[in-house]
Amino acid sequence: MNSNFLKKAEGFNSEKNRAGLNVVEVGIAVLIVGVLIALILPGTRSASPTARRLQCQNNLRNIGIALYNYADTFGVLPPAYTVDAQGHRLHSWRTLLLPFLDKEALYRQINLNQPWDSPANTKAFNTAPDVYRCSESSGPATHTSYLAIVTTDSCIQATEGMELSAISNGDGLAQTLLIVEMPEEDSVHWMAPQDTSEASFLKISKDTRLPHQSGLNVLFADSHVSYLSTEISQDLRRALITATSKDNEILYQEDF
Repeated sequence: MNSNFLKKAEGFNSEKNRAGLNVVEVGIAVLIVGVLIALILPGTRSASPTARRLQCQNNLRNIGIALYNYADTFGVLPPAYTVDAQGHRLHSWRTLLLPFLDKEALYRQINLNQPWDSPANTKAFNTAPDVYRCSESSGPATHTSYLAIVTTDSCIQATEGMELSAISNGDGLAQTLLIVEMPEEDSVHWMAPQDTSEASFLKISKDTRLPHQSGLNVLFADSHVSYLSTEISQDLRRALITATSKDNEILYQEDF
């Protein structure tokens, strides 16, 4: 048989094998990409309730780190909201926290001298930072259920920042609430200078429709996140949101 023919045949077979191999390689690559997309794109809605609760807790954990970094920079926790010269509310602590959540670009779009919902802030208003959204939420993408409980004796004060060292109740940072995940009916636009009250927190019960079954995720003043049962007493809830009262009894983790 002609040697040139053999060489050509061998070359053809080699190219054919390479082509077949390339098809297999491409197929495997497409399969891998498909699996990755399947894992990423469905997001949290296809995950288990436990996985979605853990992602929600991770959001709060990141918020807690950001609050600590804010306090480290400015010496105090952010106020619940800023006000103009006439005392009108302008912006929420969630807006003030953006630079500490790797959202510097979004923060720079916001005119802090204009109200949160003014035309000057339309672009930011229509943006929905993932960190402020519970994975179980079915409400508007721009809304959040991560709220501070604002009282005269809470960690997050209305218009003045509190020093972490001023949180001096008998329970300590580890058992004093900073941020709670409220029922979706209480959710607000993430930019809104609006949070929740002690009364709203106290009225939550086992019959309340919550993002997660039988409880809510909460962020404590030492930056740890826990799952708070709806079964805990109102006295214990009051103690958890009190920042400076020195006559509270020390609480223990097993209490909630």
